[in-house]
Formats: sequence, C-alpha cells, structure tokens
Amino acid sequence: MERPSTRGNLGTRPMGVQPNDQDSVGELQWDYTATQQSFLKIDSSSDISTGSIMGISDQAEAPSLELIYRTMVHNHEQAQKGSRKAKIANRQLQSSIKKVVKSCQDISTRIPSMETRTEALETVVKATAVHTATQGQQISNIQWKLEDAENRQRRNNPWVLGIAEGLEGQDTRSYIVSLFEKALPDLLEWNWETEIQRAHRFSLFKKKQTSNANVTGRLSPRLLSVSQGR
Repeated sequence: MERPSTRGNLGTRPMGVQPNDQDSVGELQWDYTATQQSFLKIDSSSDISTGSIMGISDQAEAPSLELIYRTMVHNHEQAQKGSRKAKIANRQLQSSIKKVVKSCQDISTRIPSMETRTEALETVVKATAVHTATQGQQISNIQWKLEDAENRQRRNNPWVLGIAEGLEGQDTRSYIVSLFEKALPDLLEWNWETEIQRAHRFSLFKKKQTSNANVTGRLSPRLLSVSQGR
C-alpha cells in the first residue's frame, strides 16, 4: 500500500499569508503528528512490523526538526546579542572619535596663539640683548671714568700761570702742547715728545678781604691746569 505524502499538509497555506517562525514550527509539528498517526493506522492493518518500523522511523525524524528550530532560534538570539554589542561598541567608538576631533580642534585653535606669543617673546629677547649690550658699554665707560677720576689726583698736574684768558682759543690742549714744545726744551732740556691728556682753565678764589661794611670775594686770573699722560 502507498504511503500518503506529507508535502501537501506541510506546504498548504492560504494565498497571501506569509508564515513567521513560530507559526511555521507549530504547523510543522501538527502536520507531523497527524501524518505519523495515519502512518500507524495504515501500517497496522497491513503489516504490524512495518507500521512499527515506520513509526520508529518517523519518531526519529522529530528531534531533527526541533533541533533545527532550536538552532535557528539560538543563532538568531546570538546574532541579536552580537548586533547589540556591535551597536554599543560603535557608539563608544563614535564618542571617542568626537573627543579626539574636539582635542584636535582645541590644539588647532591654540597653535596660532602660541605662535604669536613666541614671536612676542623673541622680540623681547632681542630687545633685551641689545639693551644688555648697551648697558655693558655704558658700565665700561662709567668704570673707566671712575678710575680716571680716582687716579687724577695722583698724576703730575702742572699749573701754568700768566696766560691771558682767551689766548688758547678753542683748543686749550693743542695750545699748551705747542707752548711746551717751544719753551720746555730751552728751559728744562725737554727733548722727548709731550703727551697731554687734557688742559682746561679753572677759577681760584682769593682770600676774603674784610672791610668795615662788606666782605667780598674776588676771582683771581684763571689758571691752566695741565694733566700729563702716564
């Protein structure tokens, strides 16, 4: 006797209705149970041993369908979990990227300001270097003048008396040099070159004269002070 086909029962569904996973599995189980019972009835009337074998064979196929269903459900759940984890990781990555972009923007904003400050500092350093050099030169000049003032009293500074005021003209030193070169060789046997650093006039007060009414101070004729070189 021919066995009835189960394809009609498994695939029969009204037109336009799409099965979902739960409906498909439930319908498969119902069709499978009805088909198994019809197999047992038909086989029991003809051959008990054959019916037993077919029943055992059909019972062995049931776990495979359930296993497929459970596997599909498990895979779907794992895929959903993986998708959720991927979305979380994606959000975290996007947040990290936003932080990095913000940091780069802050750095880009601060770089021009740092360049401006660096240029200002370079200008200040150059000005300070020039000022320091100028101050060093001034300090050297002041030190030389101080030493010269300290040593001036130790020099041999002759005084020349009796030179009328204005006779030396604008260059007192040159006048004194020419005077010494003319007068000293005959008077003092001065036979070497005359070296004079400076020559100038200065005033000298006479002693105060006391009268019945006033006390006056008069200036004597101005003298020439000559500073010789060392």
